[in-house]
Amino acid sequence: MKNILILTERFSDLLKWDFQNRESIKYGFCGVSEGMDERRFLVRGAMTPGNDDYVKRDYSSASTSGHLVYRVYDKSFTEGTPGCIFVHTHPREAFFSEKDEKDTETHLRVLPDFSIRFYVRIVVGENGLVSDVHYLEKDGWERASIDYIMVYKHRGIEVIIPENSSFKPDFLIDNAIHNRTIQIGGGVEQALRMIGFLKLGIIGVGGIGNTFLHCYKHLGPKRLVLVDPDVLEKSNANRFMGYHPGDEGEPKVEISKRGLLAYNPDIEVETYQERFPSKNTILALKSCDIILATPDHHWARLQASDFCSEHLKLLLSGGAGIYVDEKDMPYRLSCSTWLQLPPPLGPCLRCLGINAELPPHYEELVLEARRSYIKGFRDPGPTPASVVTLHLQCGNLLVRNILFYLSQIGDMPVPLHLVYDEIPLRFEDVTQIFKRREGCTVCGDNAFWGYGDYAPRIPRKQEMEAELEADPPMLYSEVS
Repeated sequence: MKNILILTERFSDLLKWDFQNRESIKYGFCGVSEGMDERRFLVRGAMTPGNDDYVKRDYSSASTSGHLVYRVYDKSFTEGTPGCIFVHTHPREAFFSEKDEKDTETHLRVLPDFSIRFYVRIVVGENGLVSDVHYLEKDGWERASIDYIMVYKHRGIEVIIPENSSFKPDFLIDNAIHNRTIQIGGGVEQALRMIGFLKLGIIGVGGIGNTFLHCYKHLGPKRLVLVDPDVLEKSNANRFMGYHPGDEGEPKVEISKRGLLAYNPDIEVETYQERFPSKNTILALKSCDIILATPDHHWARLQASDFCSEHLKLLLSGGAGIYVDEKDMPYRLSCSTWLQLPPPLGPCLRCLGINAELPPHYEELVLEARRSYIKGFRDPGPTPASVVTLHLQCGNLLVRNILFYLSQIGDMPVPLHLVYDEIPLRFEDVTQIFKRREGCTVCGDNAFWGYGDYAPRIPRKQEMEAELEADPPMLYSEVS
């Protein structure tokens, strides 16, 4: 079971070595996402003690007051986060001292009273950091190392390997294949290494998703998850790259897998011929770092948006359509791409302008969309499909956005909402039209992002306070 700490750039101060002739203490709050063979700790809050919160603070040790520690654990209990993070600095080498271990034993006796099941520890030093997690099982507390830490930034993803981790990441790339791409510069080589390391999941491998794969595979991905319930039909052949006569009736995920393995037999490809969200697809996508959503319907896009918000994942989405006027003349052949940064870095798909609710006749609408993909004048029906030229453009833009996000090419941020139109021929970045809403239920300040599998619970606050007042716990935080 791998253990991974996930956080966004907003909380990256937790990992900074800020030693100034005295040790420092910080606290964090996290949700937890448990997949098939890994557990992810999702940082959704942090607390830095003020000078008055320290009982002792010098070159070799630091301790915070019991009142502060109580506030930290009470905040975790009240907000419903199942995990708490304890960070402190060392003047030189990062390691868990004997005092750290004794302090941890004290806290582990109290944590269950606050419904905290996971206790992540980090020591930051001049040489890097060490990290582990204590997790509560039926027979008591167990302990494991944090394999690696992943930091999502406004542009780029950083992977940090703790000094005490036995995890050996594979950042190798084939220079013979990628030599000309590397010559672009601007951090492209590092981006290619990250693409090979990260796991990408695709929801919908129809025209756009399949086109994306045929381009993305040339950047060297090694792990992919494909999700789509459909089989290939003859009418799909004009916009499904990799189609062979006789493929009719075959699952789209399997045909896409065939194309990937024909290019590189070493790619790990998981396929799920199911509609997202389902129990199996959610479990599989939990282990992905980037999600691409290119389904038939906006409702499925918004389900992907909610999922990525809850589990702190980077989300890209794309769609294309043909629009005709009252005389059945096409006036718009366009595609759009969206980029949702993990909260609270950026707006979710809803804040970026996508609106849809689950209609009572959802399945019928999807079937209708597949029968006729050209959108009539004032037609409120499903999102229309397109022709191969638009799909190629959209798929290429999505691949471009991943490459540019992971690299440092250019100074401009990657567009969060980009529109391409062939009539007239133009690109338009409409990112500035949309803003992250503080009150959004998906990415807002008080939304449920980052909780993972643990939905917020209603705490027994009054009962809890009465119990604590009658029998106050001995809380302290002393480290060295």
